[in-house]
Amino acid sequence: MTLDGQMNPSAIAGGRTISNKMFIFGLIAITLLGAGMRLWRLDSWSFWADELYSIRSVAGMDERWGIKTLGYLPIYVALKLDGVDVSKIHANMQEHWLSKDWKGLGVEEFNTRIGPCLVGIFTIPILCWISRRWIGDRAALLAALLLAVANWHIFWSQSARFYGQQFLFFNLALVWYYRATTEQSPWRMLAANACAVLGMLSQPPAIVILAVFFFDWIISRLRGEKVKIGPMGWGIAIFFVVAATGIASWDMSRSWPRWKAFFGTVYEGHTPWVMVQGMIYSMHPTLIAVAGLCALSLWPKRPRLTIYLVLAAVLPLIVMIAAYPLSYVHTRYLFISLYAWIVLAALGLERIYDLVKERWGLSLALAPAAGLIVTLLLFDHTYYTGGYGLRERWRDAWHYVQKHRQPGDAVAAKLDVLPYYYMQTDQLVSLPKSPEEIDQWQQPTWLVFHAESATRGQQEEWIEHKTELKAYYDVRIVQPFSSIRVYYYQPPAPPAAEKKKK
Repeated sequence: MTLDGQMNPSAIAGGRTISNKMFIFGLIAITLLGAGMRLWRLDSWSFWADELYSIRSVAGMDERWGIKTLGYLPIYVALKLDGVDVSKIHANMQEHWLSKDWKGLGVEEFNTRIGPCLVGIFTIPILCWISRRWIGDRAALLAALLLAVANWHIFWSQSARFYGQQFLFFNLALVWYYRATTEQSPWRMLAANACAVLGMLSQPPAIVILAVFFFDWIISRLRGEKVKIGPMGWGIAIFFVVAATGIASWDMSRSWPRWKAFFGTVYEGHTPWVMVQGMIYSMHPTLIAVAGLCALSLWPKRPRLTIYLVLAAVLPLIVMIAAYPLSYVHTRYLFISLYAWIVLAALGLERIYDLVKERWGLSLALAPAAGLIVTLLLFDHTYYTGGYGLRERWRDAWHYVQKHRQPGDAVAAKLDVLPYYYMQTDQLVSLPKSPEEIDQWQQPTWLVFHAESATRGQQEEWIEHKTELKAYYDVRIVQPFSSIRVYYYQPPAPPAAEKKKK
């Protein structure tokens, strides 16, 4: 039985159905695959700075709640269940050195990431199940499989951030709104708008889903196609728009300095061209190409659904490009649109399957979908091996320093949360900015920093002349795109004459 009390219901989009037993078996198998890929090496990758900033935000949850708090809840719960005394983690963003105590409090890569990881795992069956009536059983299962192996979703499922939860609520709203407006269901309209607000409370850019709803309604009206909302549906929509506006205004009024940092040039975001390239790369060019071509094929048969999915796929990008001159924007804000691209690809591949199977047989009919899945799996293989989870290898570098550091050796690094956390000390010095500065150093010093060029290393020649390269830790995908370098500085010995005088 489905949630609507019907056996094998026909999808709104006209997709094919299969038996409940086959559907559930397939969904369980896909979920287990997705779970394994998200749990695999979960604690192997180094923290990146934003994950440790999540810890600071979690530390403030006992005292202060606000927008984005919901996004930190999985991390908070996981740490508490693992026995971490969250109240002892200082939440002041400026005091980076306090992260030196976090390891001793029990903060580790696994217990910090497991909450978001579980959200990512459960996203697969949840979206698949509610998509049955939307796109049909077969397309829903194929979309679930593509999501299970999608590297961008794996990455955020293995990160102690809120993007996986934002993704879930955004796409729950996406599915339920379409169903609400084709079946005129106030309950689904309520669910869609509630999820839109919950997505905003996980990460504010999720509220762009309301723009998807708005333009779907406008374009449908222009095309002469009725969108079944009804008086109650309109009332629900207006209520949640007002609620979202009120929540955002309340949080801005009490935390304006924090919000103001994102409006202007305090943080350096991604340019429009970088976001376009980053979205294509992160989703994978093959998936984008397949989804785009499938959209062209689906248009004549299912125009409203195609337009709706294209809106969900591209509107976040358009909004972020428009916001670029005014505020901080980043490629990761486009992650929410991944499911729309996946559904377009799944619907198109299902249609190809039907057309090819009838004429050429099962093996050729499966070939396009198999090709896309294998391509995505190859990207995953790189992610797990030379890609090191697409994380800069700070942990490896700091472990090297800890192993080889001698008593009296100083350590120089960017004074941020990562070196303090991994070195577990507050005795760090800033990296030198000139050869004259390093000449003033009186003690042997380890220098750990991100190379200016991943392929050529540090570009300041005096670094090479003044110090000795001891180790480097590359992350390799197509070529090295990140390299952490470890150098050692040994002050020159004083002249023999000076030694005698002393």
